Amino acid sequence: MGGAVSIGKAYGFDKAASTSVIPRVMPGTQGKNKAPLQTPPNGLKRKLTMRHTVRLDTEAAQRVQTMVLDMSRTGRVELTSTADHDEAGVPLGTLTKQNLVCLRHIPEMILSMPHLTELNLRCNEISELPKEIGELVALQVLVLSKNKLSEIPEKLTKLTKLRVLEITHNELTALPRSLGNLGALEVLLVSNNRIITIPDSISHCQHLRILNLYNNELTELENNISFLVELVELNASNNHITKMPKELLLWKNMRRLFLQVNQIASLPALDALSNLEVLQVQQNELETLPSMQDLVHLTKLDANNNGIIALPADSISDMTALVYLNLRNNKLTEIDPQLTQCLELEILDLGGNPIRSPIPNGLADLSKLRTLLLDGCNITEDFETVVHAEEAGSRLVTGLIIELKACHQTSGNSTPL
Repeated sequence: MGGAVSIGKAYGFDKAASTSVIPRVMPGTQGKNKAPLQTPPNGLKRKLTMRHTVRLDTEAAQRVQTMVLDMSRTGRVELTSTADHDEAGVPLGTLTKQNLVCLRHIPEMILSMPHLTELNLRCNEISELPKEIGELVALQVLVLSKNKLSEIPEKLTKLTKLRVLEITHNELTALPRSLGNLGALEVLLVSNNRIITIPDSISHCQHLRILNLYNNELTELENNISFLVELVELNASNNHITKMPKELLLWKNMRRLFLQVNQIASLPALDALSNLEVLQVQQNELETLPSMQDLVHLTKLDANNNGIIALPADSISDMTALVYLNLRNNKLTEIDPQLTQCLELEILDLGGNPIRSPIPNGLADLSKLRTLLLDGCNITEDFETVVHAEEAGSRLVTGLIIELKACHQTSGNSTPL
């Protein structure tokens, strides 16, 4: 069988992997208990002991060994079962394809492959990582998602070449204190665990670009995260966060910031996030949005279901690329005239607010606006008055009026993307 598909390519890593010197099973011998082994090329020899092999007590174990040996030649090993395999379109895991059951332990053979660069053990029943995991010194990608891990050993932080660490959907309550030793780390995915806090040492992961903390038990984002200058995406949604760092001056590369479904009452100024494209802070306890001047690349802002009274002055008008704005179910009493400067706006959801002010005439000039939701507001103005008489016959304005009338009768549901 062929080697495992590269996980690293999914994150943009295309470097060729090193070749393992572990002996290979000769063709046609997979079904025999005493398969002859081919001597590694270039005269390299290695004593094969039980520490380097999987015990061949069963046919299944032998088949796993054969898979590992075959894959190891590429530097990549993938031993995965298939989660939700009854759903159409879900690809089969490598173990599932061979009618093999989930792994409960990492095969010892793998722990003796110092040239391994990628290891994918997603969707198994592994509950413990052996300390020998730290001996895989060439490892760049490690995927352990959807297992039963309750802790990550400190030895794992010896993997100083690791660039991607994916350990989502486990039972973790903490990350290694020495996490900062992973100086090459670029992607850290730890969503759907029970993590309470992030170790201070994470500030030393200066190459970290993507950090996913979704659906954990965090109560605050501490200042150590604010020093991650290369961050492009942070997802800390679905936690219990009440406190944010005081300043976010170093997040100049941040493009996507997800903080929804927390208990955040205030946000620090976001003016420095000049490359921000997506900001999601819905379902928090915000009474106001922070200063967001010069966010000229922001395309999506979702702040529905908060307690926002008014929009920040001289901020919204700078959002010249804004396409989607959702402020549903807040406490706004007027439609801010700044919105008429958002010329790229396509979807504007202001439903469920106690808005009493007239609709600004400038909204009719937003040529790309296709959805305006004002249901649940207190506006009694005839929507026809929004349009100047000389423009009433234009295709654009006629379409907008129809949309406005239709939206005035909608339910309280938020507009999807």
